[in-house]
Amino acid sequence: MKKIISSITLCIFLFSLLFTMGCAKETPNSPIVQRDDKVVFSFRGKTVTESEFGYYLSLYKGRFAQVYTDFADTDEFYSTEIDGVKMEDYLFDMVIQNVKRSLIAEALYSELKENEIEIIREDIEYYIEALIYERYGNDKTVFTEALADIGITPEQLTEIYVRDEMTYSLLVYLADEETTLGMNDDAIQEYVNENYSRIRHIYVNNKYTYLTDENGDPVYGSDGKQMTTPLTGEALESKNAVIAAIQEAIASGGDFDEIYEAFSEDKYYENGYYLTRNTDFVDEVVDAAFVLEVGEWVGGTSDVGTHFVMRLPMDQSPWEDEKNSDFFSGIKDTVLNKLFGEYLDSFASEVVTDSEALDKFDVKSAKTGHNF
Repeated sequence: MKKIISSITLCIFLFSLLFTMGCAKETPNSPIVQRDDKVVFSFRGKTVTESEFGYYLSLYKGRFAQVYTDFADTDEFYSTEIDGVKMEDYLFDMVIQNVKRSLIAEALYSELKENEIEIIREDIEYYIEALIYERYGNDKTVFTEALADIGITPEQLTEIYVRDEMTYSLLVYLADEETTLGMNDDAIQEYVNENYSRIRHIYVNNKYTYLTDENGDPVYGSDGKQMTTPLTGEALESKNAVIAAIQEAIASGGDFDEIYEAFSEDKYYENGYYLTRNTDFVDEVVDAAFVLEVGEWVGGTSDVGTHFVMRLPMDQSPWEDEKNSDFFSGIKDTVLNKLFGEYLDSFASEVVTDSEALDKFDVKSAKTGHNF
């Protein structure tokens, strides 16, 4: 769980719509929402109300469920601890941080580009009109009723989308200001050094072989994947002999790269693997990558075979080498969003919080997501 949760903030913030709808009351016999919201957060004249925060919480909960396979909407999951903190508190604090960021971004952009807000609003109104036409058959009554089911009005939806666009526009504006966020090659290298481990991976599959039919063609299961069967007999003995040879060569001081070239069944990346703690790879290999010091190695097994892992020194600007492209897709956007988040967090001490209002909420009780 720790591997996937640690990156939620970057994945969720900015790349999802930060809708601010919520749980207001509905007038009997009418789809129009009554608004009697208490302010939860305020910053430089901008606010997030209880209904807005309720919508944020539901949106993020839905996104957690969509993106992270280990997420479960159960008491057991929310009571699980990560670094000594219950998952409920961990996720709730993350939502709070991102809600504050969106509020801060809205206020800052309003101060910087006040004359552009109405242009943004006009574009959003046009977008919503198209949304009503395409998804609701141009029936505004049905659209309004659908929004009322989750406690929001069309007018609120407009302001929500305006806030989202202002947040993105602030990011673009600050990215163009070369010194404000500090986005440069040094910042990317620092991020890589802090979040990646470069390894050499010697791999021998002594666990299974792929099934084929009498014609030598692959046999596939109902899941569409080629079926396997455990290695036995001479085939297994042969693989274990290779593993013994590797162990002896490393123990006697052999060159790891030469042993890799001679024996490894994994030679896909000549520069090595550049792993983060969240890389979708063999768990035992990823774990080892961040325990080892540069130059150290370790051997071990997994359910797919035997592995020998050595941590290599991080090279300069590895994201610029095409051979490493599989590991650094979107790295510049990742670093930019990290810097943007840190910039917004620098204003967090100015955000006024009503703790009593905030205490009404928790992730477990929130509805799971909604989207328009």
